Amino acid sequence: MSAALATAGARGALMTLGGQGLSVVLRLLGLAVLARFLDPTTYGVMIVATSIAAFAEAVASFGIPSALAQARGIDRVSESMLFMISLALGVAVAIAIFATASIVAHAWHEPGLEPVLRVVAAVPLLAAIASFHNVQLARSLRFGAVASIDIASTFLSFAAAICMAAAGLGIWALATQAVLLPGIQAMLGWAMSRWRPAFVLRWSHDERELLTVARQLFGINLVRQASANVVAPALSLSATPAAAGIFDRSVRLIQMPLTVSIEQMRRVAVPVLARVVDEPGRLGAYYRRAQQLSTYGTATLFLLIAALADGVVAVMLGPDWSDAVPLVRVLALGGVARAIGLTTQWLHIGSRATGRAARLNAWALPLVAVVSIAGVPFGVVWVAVFNSLGWLLYWPLAVVVSAKALGIEPLPLIADALRHLLSFALPVALAAAIAAHIAGDGIGGLVWGGGAALLVAVIIGVALPAVRTDLRGILNLVASR
Repeated sequence: MSAALATAGARGALMTLGGQGLSVVLRLLGLAVLARFLDPTTYGVMIVATSIAAFAEAVASFGIPSALAQARGIDRVSESMLFMISLALGVAVAIAIFATASIVAHAWHEPGLEPVLRVVAAVPLLAAIASFHNVQLARSLRFGAVASIDIASTFLSFAAAICMAAAGLGIWALATQAVLLPGIQAMLGWAMSRWRPAFVLRWSHDERELLTVARQLFGINLVRQASANVVAPALSLSATPAAAGIFDRSVRLIQMPLTVSIEQMRRVAVPVLARVVDEPGRLGAYYRRAQQLSTYGTATLFLLIAALADGVVAVMLGPDWSDAVPLVRVLALGGVARAIGLTTQWLHIGSRATGRAARLNAWALPLVAVVSIAGVPFGVVWVAVFNSLGWLLYWPLAVVVSAKALGIEPLPLIADALRHLLSFALPVALAAAIAAHIAGDGIGGLVWGGGAALLVAVIIGVALPAVRTDLRGILNLVASR
């Protein structure tokens, strides 16, 4: 790798990290503001439309952007053919959603869902265009442009939604946001990208080979999107829209920090793991350190969210969402197992065995979804409980399958994670819960709980040599990247 390319890669990683961080802050602020203008029922109706749109996005993309990102030496004609295929799929999916809107609305007994679906039908098409140009910018190492588009589209779409919600337009605020986000991304991507399609038809070996790769990635994306977006619509078939809306916002509140933290830790862990992939002994030791990024970081964060759920909901959703407290608490507990289990993906990526990761997720993610849906007959809280149980199953299964495939002993990894949780994360969360209980609900409890958690974390770090060793090892892992 040339020095210039390495510098560009490092600069790109920094820009991506900063851009994603700012984007998450904007999303959290937008979530908090919108929740004060819109009631749970509005979100409960909208979740059906957004889930269908998210699944349709995976169909429309057909894995083409991911295949293009991995391609080497592809010419403009091949790129253009892939773009037109993606565009055609986006149009087909949009027409299908528009045409079946009344059927879906009837199935969910929500007449107001029909016009909303016909508006969000444009989302898969716009997302297909946006993702294609996003990949082109990334392939040109224009990471600043990618980050700028993400920030601008997030800010503008949330700003429009907040203005409409404040004006009393209800669900149309969410529908507008859903369309504006990929729409702005598509427009800015087209404007900032130097790439334009060549309207030349060709069907050669290059296009067939790229579509073969895309088809494999399509299956992975389809399973992932279906597993992620099937639970809330299934719940809304039997629960009230308000209950479904509360569940949806609770899930989003947990997913946002999880997605970002796992992605950012992946950037640290994967390059290190890739260096020792041919040495199972060292790979196991390095993965143990990489796993500690999650147990001491994200897993501890989720235990704190569970302990401080009253304050978290009061700040992020507002006083009218108190019914979300038990859901956030239960889902955060499941987030602990989810955060640790998802670190096994680093092993597959670091060893360049993404196919093995795909085979694991092909059955493990649907398993979580099926377990979650099993709670639907018992009510919304039980859906959250079953979802957490699903991730509790996923964690050891993912560790065992992933570790054995690479010649690593899995049981010490599971035992090590449990040790971190019991010696550090759990005492920190208990201290936060006790302090919040004494201080009372709301922001005051959140502040006092957070202060107590920090104090106990420092005490444990000073008092326990094993924890000090772990934290020193984590710092060395980050430095070695």
